[in-house]
Amino acid sequence: MRGLCYHSGIVDPDKLMDDAYLTRCVVDPLKRKIYLYSSEGDEKTVDCETVDQFMNMLLFVRDTAGDEMLSYVDPL
Repeated sequence: MRGLCYHSGIVDPDKLMDDAYLTRCVVDPLKRKIYLYSSEGDEKTVDCETVDQFMNMLLFVRDTAGDEMLSYVDPL
């Protein structure tokens, strides 16, 4: 599996020890937000303004991150 660098995208696996990498991704479809968590404890939020933006980001995350990293917020 390719390593997903938290800061800049796909990186060389040999550099993973130097860079922060994605450890967890939480998708909130109701708020159209995707929460990204790094190996260094940082959190970033992708706030999509439109449904199209959200769907494009969701497809990217599903294709790039492994299933073990991906989870969804429970609807109320």
